[in-house]
Amino acid sequence: MMEIISHTPKWVFALLAALIFLGWRQSRDRTAKPAMIFLLPLAMIALSYSGVSSSFGTNLSSAGSWAISLIATLFVGTRFFPVKGTVYQPDQGVFLLKGSWIPMLLILAIFFTKYFIGFTKAVDPDFIRTDIVIISFSLIYGLLSGAFAARALSIWQSRKYA
Repeated sequence: MMEIISHTPKWVFALLAALIFLGWRQSRDRTAKPAMIFLLPLAMIALSYSGVSSSFGTNLSSAGSWAISLIATLFVGTRFFPVKGTVYQPDQGVFLLKGSWIPMLLILAIFFTKYFIGFTKAVDPDFIRTDIVIISFSLIYGLLSGAFAARALSIWQSRKYA
């Protein structure tokens, strides 16, 4: 394990620290303007898609699996797992958001998925090129970013009940 960590570039640890801080902030009750609701999900969607494209290329099996998983998770998440405790205050134009550790888990899952794939590419590049691995990890990336998008859309939809 120390061998793996010692060959990891220093900027990766700085990124991890920043992501942990970002996840920690999401665990606290806070207010957010409507545009800010989508900022983190868009960043995580971009990070997950960059993981797919940089690891597997932009072919139909990787990009398609990612997109299908993202859309399916977005649909299921908004329909069956709405974010609870969100209040929109139209007079102030902000959402009151309950803190949650779910964004931290999603952030870390995307980070460690990307880290694992990078490690595996360095150790066994042939393994990472198999169809089952490409499709599986593309689906995982799509699921994680779809969960972020579902949370944001669920929060956005709470405006209707204000």
